[in-house]
Amino acid sequence: MLSRGESWIKSEYEAALSAKKEKYCAQAVRALGITDASFTNAQSAVVEQKCIYYRTNIESSGMSSACVVERVKGESLLGAFYLAPVIFSADKKLPIEDRMELAYDGLVLESFQARRPEFGWLIHGNKFKATRLRIGDQIAKARKVVDSIKKHGSNSPRIMLKRHCHVCEFASACRAKAIEKDDLSLLVGISPKEIEAQNKKRIFTVTQYSQTFRPRKKFRKAPPFNLRTLVLRERKMHLYGTTALPMTSVQVYLDVEGDPKRNF
Repeated sequence: MLSRGESWIKSEYEAALSAKKEKYCAQAVRALGITDASFTNAQSAVVEQKCIYYRTNIESSGMSSACVVERVKGESLLGAFYLAPVIFSADKKLPIEDRMELAYDGLVLESFQARRPEFGWLIHGNKFKATRLRIGDQIAKARKVVDSIKKHGSNSPRIMLKRHCHVCEFASACRAKAIEKDDLSLLVGISPKEIEAQNKKRIFTVTQYSQTFRPRKKFRKAPPFNLRTLVLRERKMHLYGTTALPMTSVQVYLDVEGDPKRNF
């Protein structure tokens, strides 16, 4: 959608995440003394060796990235050095989405300097600690994603609701299309692999999938997806397995909030 110039209203959650990240990045840039630099050619990239981080805009092969890079000794098209990507995170753990962002920056740099950066840097925590991350394999995955996007071009890809849809500005639009199609991805927790397996059986909608449920004597730990679709279709509650409700004189409810990214 973005490749066609479309836009939507960003969710409050997405806006809050973006504001949090931008604030941390600004603090890190000031603390580390990161300055702007141009790496258009070897001659214009004369910078001091003691300063390793720079903020720059890079475009190559139809890709672009406004990123922070590290200047590393080694041969590339730029000369006797090459660039490695740097990403910022206030959290102790780096989510897979941020790792892919780091890999994408590495992919742009690989195309720009004709050398793949095997490592990138994560600047994180209140003290802006630098941790080196291996990204060679992730760059290959990022390339597949970019190639897939280029392959679709102006054509709309297949709607596939996923767990990270809540941070996307197109979430409501995609969900409306999925509801209209009665798409299998409406089922929370179903994997693309399971959807593909059902598609091979000529099952493409929630209604079709619900008609495949057959009661069994032996139950699995979790209700199967076709039973969940049956609940949606009939709008009835189904009891799966045997249920025992514990009855005690004292009932205690405990609600604990935490942040797993900070081990808190």
